[in-house]
Amino acid sequence: MYDDAGDGLVYLKVCVKDDAARFYYSLDERTWFPVGDHVEYSKLSDEYFKERDIERFTGAFVGMCCQDFTGERIYADFDYFLYSAK
Repeated sequence: MYDDAGDGLVYLKVCVKDDAARFYYSLDERTWFPVGDHVEYSKLSDEYFKERDIERFTGAFVGMCCQDFTGERIYADFDYFLYSAK
């Protein structure tokens, strides 16, 4: 992903531990900077609804997605996507 100024690539990653997802960006793939606070994602799981006796599949998935909410048909190119379970 290119930065807004078009100067180079911007790398993105998310680290998930327990029920928290933390997002980061980097300009060199070595130094990572946090984006916002952690996101608590446990409410996206099936277990959240099962505890409340609600039958539905929500599922939690890992992937890449981009939406253009401006309506200007702006797109994003992703060179690669790497998923690693450590």
